[in-house]
Amino acid sequence: MTKKRKIINLLECIGYGALTGVITGCVVWGFIFVVENLLEASEAVYAFVHNHLAFLPLLIGGLVIAAFIGHINSKYVAEARGGGVPYIEGVSRKKLPICWYKALPAEILGSCVTFVSGLPLGSEGPSVLLGGAIGSGVSKIGSKKGEWESVIATGGACAGFATAVGAPFAGIIFALEECRKDFSPSLIVTSSVSVIFATVASKLLGLWTGYGHALFEFETAELNVGEMYLPLIIGVAAGAVAVAFALMLKYSSSLMNKIKIPRFAKIASAFVLSGIVCLFFADFIGGGASLIRKIGAMEVEWQILLAMLILKLVFVTLCSSAEVTGGMFIPLMCIGALVGGLVGNIAMACGMSATYYSTLVLISMCAFLGAALKAPIMSVILVVEMGGSANTFFAAMIAVAVAYFVSYLCGGKSIYDESLDKIIDNRKEKGESEPPVEDEELL
Repeated sequence: MTKKRKIINLLECIGYGALTGVITGCVVWGFIFVVENLLEASEAVYAFVHNHLAFLPLLIGGLVIAAFIGHINSKYVAEARGGGVPYIEGVSRKKLPICWYKALPAEILGSCVTFVSGLPLGSEGPSVLLGGAIGSGVSKIGSKKGEWESVIATGGACAGFATAVGAPFAGIIFALEECRKDFSPSLIVTSSVSVIFATVASKLLGLWTGYGHALFEFETAELNVGEMYLPLIIGVAAGAVAVAFALMLKYSSSLMNKIKIPRFAKIASAFVLSGIVCLFFADFIGGGASLIRKIGAMEVEWQILLAMLILKLVFVTLCSSAEVTGGMFIPLMCIGALVGGLVGNIAMACGMSATYYSTLVLISMCAFLGAALKAPIMSVILVVEMGGSANTFFAAMIAVAVAYFVSYLCGGKSIYDESLDKIIDNRKEKGESEPPVEDEELL
């Protein structure tokens, strides 16, 4: 490749990344705004029905209708099935095709149905898919295909992630470590530019409208040398729960396939059973962002922490197995926070100062993510972007390393990679082949 061609490609990476980032930042900002309002409406509905149980049959009927809409929506648009991240990873790695103009409305519709029903899923997975679909659409402007489309779509995906989670640097690492598992110059440039422009666009919209989206803001205390054993305990606990969760996901999908349950029945059971739990546990509604804030502020008793941990593990598994539209990233963070809260309560009972409680919760969130997603670098970066100090960063490195090691010893892939393999296998069973791979050096 000539030097002139490299310069032209570099400028194209910047241009496509900037355009993708601006559009993604605006779309995902609006999407998050709608989602949060839908969750508030869902909380109001469940609170009303909780106090007026005569309306329970009407609620269940509404959930079945919502499940039917979600079923039809994802039946005809495969991109809208599941968490969004596994599919866009397949697009990023050139293993799956994407029809961007179908994926965008289908993902938004499916997500709205999920969140208005209060299911325990997050908005970050759909945000990643929306960004990836936008990137794919932008690539069509210059008739870009193959490696170009993959890189631009990956830039959109990490821009969507950064906007939804509020962690720009983690968004860039997400593209490199999780989406592509590749550190090519073109990918770094495009992803970085996309994230920067998406972040600026969403921040400007927030300033203009007065609506700002901050996922978590933790106030942490630095662990003393004498408390450095706590990250080791957090790492073991988070790693063990991550292994158990991965096994639950694996065997629940296998079990449902063996029993041959109709797909609509799977989705309807996820909606109805989750709705019943939401009636009695308001904190169960949604992916768990509000619950994480409460845990960090020590507002949840250990008995509730334990109950919510079991419920989250079971119902996130159920929703994932049924391929309900909705992300798993925030639910994973919530599970990690619940583990950290339980360890923190035990530690305080053994004499630990309550000052360190929120620090343990934050560290546990990232350790669980690192073990479940096999993405330790991104998980540690999240600590810094969510308010951790340099000392917390070091403690998080210990916890994430231990959790990752525990998970590694027990084998298995990232839960996103497992889901991607399942999608590809299902396509092969239907006789659908992978898109043609066009390797091209861009920079």
